[in-house]
Amino acid sequence: MDHTGIRIVHEISPDIQLTAPQKYVLYRALQEGITNGIRHGGAHRFDFSLKRSDSQIVFMLRDNGTGSEQITPGFGLTAMNNRVHESNGKLQIKSGDGQGCELVIRMPAAEDRK
Repeated sequence: MDHTGIRIVHEISPDIQLTAPQKYVLYRALQEGITNGIRHGGAHRFDFSLKRSDSQIVFMLRDNGTGSEQITPGFGLTAMNNRVHESNGKLQIKSGDGQGCELVIRMPAAEDRK
């Protein structure tokens, strides 16, 4: 962070238990979200959280980039969406001009998956 000027504030609940496939999906989503925020939105600050809410894992990544009223998914977002759906999860993307971008992924908690 010192050399790039990018700041990532994070909060990860200690009670999160993930399967190996879930870890991969969320790691790649974090990687893609940060890359897109910098490349397309000019973001320099990211707020990331990974929490449990009832029987779901909730991943949230928000940036301070330029945002956009219309997000056109390219290869990265399409692949992210596919991976999330394969994990029985849902991806939501929120953005607006001058409002940055927010990615929210909800998926069943590992111990609750059947």
